[in-house]
Order: sequence, then structure tokens, then C-alpha cells
Amino acid sequence: MASIEKRTTKKNGTVYTVRYRVGDGQHRETFATMREARTRKNEVELAAEAIHGNLATLTVEEYANEWLERNWGRLSANTRASYCGELDRHIIPLIGDVQLSRLSRRHVENVVLARRNGHERLIDDGSARHYGPVGAASERKTFRVLSTVVSGAIADGALLADPRLGVEVRKISNATIFKESRVITEADLPSPDEVDAIAGQVECTGPGYGLLVQTIGLLALRWQEAIALTRTDVVLKPALIGRKPYLRVHSSVEDVPGDYTDSGERLNRKETKTGMHREIPLSAEWVEALTVHLEQFVDDASDSLLFPDPVTGGFMRNDEFRTRVYNPARQRAGVEERHTIRNLRHLGVTLWLLSCNGDSVRAAKITGHSSYVLLKTYGGIWEGMIDDAADGHADVLATYRGSRNASQGTSETDVSTRVIPLRSESEAI
Repeated sequence: MASIEKRTTKKNGTVYTVRYRVGDGQHRETFATMREARTRKNEVELAAEAIHGNLATLTVEEYANEWLERNWGRLSANTRASYCGELDRHIIPLIGDVQLSRLSRRHVENVVLARRNGHERLIDDGSARHYGPVGAASERKTFRVLSTVVSGAIADGALLADPRLGVEVRKISNATIFKESRVITEADLPSPDEVDAIAGQVECTGPGYGLLVQTIGLLALRWQEAIALTRTDVVLKPALIGRKPYLRVHSSVEDVPGDYTDSGERLNRKETKTGMHREIPLSAEWVEALTVHLEQFVDDASDSLLFPDPVTGGFMRNDEFRTRVYNPARQRAGVEERHTIRNLRHLGVTLWLLSCNGDSVRAAKITGHSSYVLLKTYGGIWEGMIDDAADGHADVLATYRGSRNASQGTSETDVSTRVIPLRSESEAI
């Protein structure tokens, strides 16, 4: 709607200002006479009614797709992925068939409450996919995407009232934003036997993919790194003499929500999370398992994926594998729900940490973490090593003393005299 404001200025005397709003914000135009101002006001309102009449017939789904296509070029790749995921999974299944002009506060509240409490959506094969309750951050993310589309509809004149007003969305507390990194202890981890049980059940569903679960849970690869592995990344016969076989990890896959084509349009190969290239040494048991896997399940081409999507042959999506394969396999194996794919990697990192006798630098090089993250996040693993460190410290000290004695030609008694004696409590007081 447009309005006319009568004002008196020193320079021009009485003038009439027409104020109105269009897609790019507030506007105002000044005229010398009321007739000119009224004419302009009528033109603005007629144009707004024409735009509103065309857009008002669209549904929320149609307008959201049109808005996304119109703004696609100015959005970054991550933002596109986020918007597509929230629209396709939550917003459109919940209110996509609502006529845009009838979108109300009740509809927006339904989306927020559905994310908060969980909801289901139908997929192409007619089955339902369940989304469980989420925290405040995910709830606000969905609301933010819906709010962006609603803002576009208001700017385009398709909505005369703002349906977001009065909708309560949970706030993210400072404790959530600034919380310290979680400290992993052995009680938080699945056992290697549980990983093998899940892998066995996965193998029953999709032959060759049980090894994927073990690769994540026992070798400590991230999901994005595991699905990016190719035949050339498995080095079973190193060129250097005496070198152990190893798994080369140098890239990962950007797992973008939404549909994708066979060419992997929305799944892109990129650097690893930390940008580190690493080599994971393989035991004889792993060499045998990977040799069999390469022979039976991987094409001969050097760039063939170790764990391709069974349908498209391209990169595999985490959400598809998790909901259709991993979660049912975990339930059949009788493993607790908290042991997710991400949690399996925590076990793998812990195994490497213990294998390296607590050497965080070596473990960090193998797992792709920084040594600081290992010390902070996996600090609980050291609790069982503290007592053992005393014996190790005594051994190192004895060895060091022996080497000093031999080099300097001193006796054991001479060394003891150079050690500062511990004072008794009476002497200390």
C-alpha cells in the first residue's frame, strides 16, 4: 500500500510525498500538487495488486522453488545445500501445498513444532521417513530458511501480512554456543566386537559395505573420507623397501542434502576436513580383507570407488546409507542407538591412540586430527595410562642415569650424591 504525506518546506513550500514499498525496500517520491501525488499513488497500488494477483495463486512449494531459482546465482554452494535440504526435507512436506496468499502464523508454527517434536514425510517409494526431535540450533535453522522465503514473498507483494509475527522459536543458550569440546571416555565408545556385529549385519544387506563400517570404526576414517577412497588409494605393495602397506587418505566428499544426479552434481570431491594428507598403515589382516574387497567389489579402473553407491555408482549419501542400511543393521545387531556412524570413528581414534602408547603426535598424523584436539577431546582415554606412566618414567630415568654414568665415568653412588635429597616434614617446617 502507498500513502501520501503533506509537508511544508522552506525551499518549495507545500509538497506531497508518496511513500510506498516494493521488492528492494522503502521508496518515496515528492510532488508539487495533490493530484500528481494521487496519480502516482494509484499507479503504485495497481502495480502491486497485479503482482499480488499473479503470485497469490502459487503454493508455498511453487513459490519457494521459483524464489530459489531466482536467487541461485547469489548464494554460496553451502547456502544452496542448506536451503535445498531444509526445503525438501521439512518445509515443503509440511506446508508445501498451502496457497501462498493463505500462509498464516499457524502454518509457520506447525513447521517449528514439527521440527521440535519430530515428523514424518513420504518419499518416492511410498514409505515414510521419520525425523526425530531436534535441538534449538536445528529448529532455528529451519525457521531461518522459511523466514528468508517469507521475506521474499512479502517483498514481492505476495503476502500482505507477516505470518512469522508471534512465532516462538527456542533460543540457543550461551552454554550451548560456548560449550567446551566433549571429552571422550571409554564408556562412550562401542566395542570392536559391536563394530564387527554391525558390519556383519550391513554385509547381509549390501555385500561389500560391511568393510566400510569397519574402515570408519577401526581405522578412524571420516565418512566423507571413506566414500572418497579409490582403488589407487589402497597401496598394498609400497615402492619403498620395508614399507608397510597403507591406505592413502587425501580427499573427501562434500555430502550435500537433496537429490543428485548420476554425475554427482551435488556431491563434490574436496580436501579433507583438516586439509591433511595422511597414510594409514595396514596390518596383515587388513591387507587380506582389502585384497578380497578389491577383487570382488571394485572395478579395475584406477579411479573406481571402493564403496560406490549401489544404484548410481557414484558417491554414496550419508543420509541414505544411515537410514536404509546402517540403522536397521545396528538394531539387528543389538547395539545401542547412541553408537552412530560418527561415534564409530571415536573408537578408531582411540584404538590408534592406544596403539601409539599415548603418543598424540603420531596418533594425530594417522587420524587426521591435531594433537591439541586429541589431548582435549580424548583426554579421558589417558586416565588409565597415568599409573603406568610412573613405571615408564622410572625406566627412562634409570636408562638415562646409566648412560650418563658410562659417558662421564662416574659411579652409581656419585650420581646419587648429585640428586637433591627429599627433606622430611620436620626439616621442611
